[in-house]
Amino acid sequence: MHINTSWKKVPFTEKEYYVTQDGKVISNAMGWLNKLKGKKLTKNSDRLIFEAIIISTGYRHSILYNRIVFFCFEYPKILGKKLEKMTWIDYQKMPLIAHKDGNQKNTKISNLILIPSRTKLGEWVVKNFPEKCKYKETKKSVIRGEDLTNAITWLKNGKTFAWIANHLSVSVHEQTIWRLHKHLGLPSRKKGKILTKKERSKIKELSNKNNGVELAKNFGVTPSTICRILKKTM
Repeated sequence: MHINTSWKKVPFTEKEYYVTQDGKVISNAMGWLNKLKGKKLTKNSDRLIFEAIIISTGYRHSILYNRIVFFCFEYPKILGKKLEKMTWIDYQKMPLIAHKDGNQKNTKISNLILIPSRTKLGEWVVKNFPEKCKYKETKKSVIRGEDLTNAITWLKNGKTFAWIANHLSVSVHEQTIWRLHKHLGLPSRKKGKILTKKERSKIKELSNKNNGVELAKNFGVTPSTICRILKKTM
């Protein structure tokens, strides 16, 4: 193996490393050319890294294949600088790099694109790879406006917190219940008492017959306390 004129030398490492247009990293650290296999960034990631000692810091750092390939071939054109004069700081300040085909193992320069921010990266992924965007449906944690009025009415009519939460697509969460029991004039969190094991067991027994408001009044605690006790069954 010999040094190819199309290779680019990494300018900020203590020992010699070269990158190719095919996304490979060639090491000359031991005095002979050797194609590095690379290590996975994490167990669940396909992104490859190699480690090298940086001239400016004197410490060993991890360098991503996709970033160093783009840095050596395209980034000097963007900054209007010569590669030989670029530094470790330039590498760290370089924006995010994405893969056009979505394959993180494909680090060819033709497959890499510069993304200015994480927000833009998210938009780019949604646009190009919608099948990879699995958003979890999150429930609201606070009831407001008309929903709040209806929830108070339902509570007074004997509906449970679980029923209201399912009906309004909200979480049975302390913030949600806090707003409700403030409007119902129930004891605040500070005035609530610590329940014994017997009282907790009794609440679980009565949960099928009484709603959360009635249990809170009978035991002198807040509805949020009742929710925490019954969370497994709710």
